Amino acid sequence: MNKNATIYERITNRLLDQMRSGTLPWLKAWNADANAVIGLPRNGTTSRPYSGINIIVLWASGFPDARWYTFNQARKLGACVRRGEKGQEVLFFKTVTRVNDDDEEREVPIARTFHVFNHSQIDWPEDGPSTPPSEAYVDAQAVLDGSGAVIIHGGEHAMYRPRLDVISLPRFERFATTERYFTTALHELVHWTGHKNRLGRELVGQDDVEGYAFEELVAELGAAFLAAQCGLPPDDRHHAAYLQSWVAVLEKDPGALVRAASQARKASEFLMETAAIEQAA
Repeated sequence: MNKNATIYERITNRLLDQMRSGTLPWLKAWNADANAVIGLPRNGTTSRPYSGINIIVLWASGFPDARWYTFNQARKLGACVRRGEKGQEVLFFKTVTRVNDDDEEREVPIARTFHVFNHSQIDWPEDGPSTPPSEAYVDAQAVLDGSGAVIIHGGEHAMYRPRLDVISLPRFERFATTERYFTTALHELVHWTGHKNRLGRELVGQDDVEGYAFEELVAELGAAFLAAQCGLPPDDRHHAAYLQSWVAVLEKDPGALVRAASQARKASEFLMETAAIEQAA
């Protein structure tokens, strides 16, 4: 087993423990207190959002604030990580130059980890301003409209039909809440990004159990990322049935969660850029 696989397994196994107990790690993102900055996890110093698997790792920690810092970053800001607080391990890739037997150089990505602390784990001289009230529905509708996707309302089920390149949704009034309408629509819209004329993921039918479960995981994560960007709470109502199939895939292939998160982030960025919505920074 190579070192990269060990890193993937360590991170995936930590999340699998929560999934086996029936918890979707990324649903903890909405448990924010009144002063917390919500949305996608970001570096508190640079404001750069984390990507891929790191989003899920930091959401799964259960902390209420989207801002994260290394120990040294907090110290440079005049703050101090509280004694006894435990950092969260996140993943990054460092590119190194390797020379093969023919003296040819090539760039190789090497996985490394480091630890970060949530804003709420740190004693600050004084807290910064909180984020302004969310324009949740405005941004979510803009994502749907800006995508250019064909969305047909009617019927009993929400689905994306790759052969027709069409999204079908029940009528708006059939949903229990406005939030559920938009989170369901965003889930199907992430599937839509996988079309060969867009991001080109492999969209398979339910007869391919593992492939289907993987794509559903991409759509679930992508919808959660988009919901955070738009200020919507994630919706676990219609995704719980997939949980055991996701666990089975991840137990067999620990690197699958890293790949799914990467694909989900590409999809969410594609949709936010298409809608010309400024992403969290």
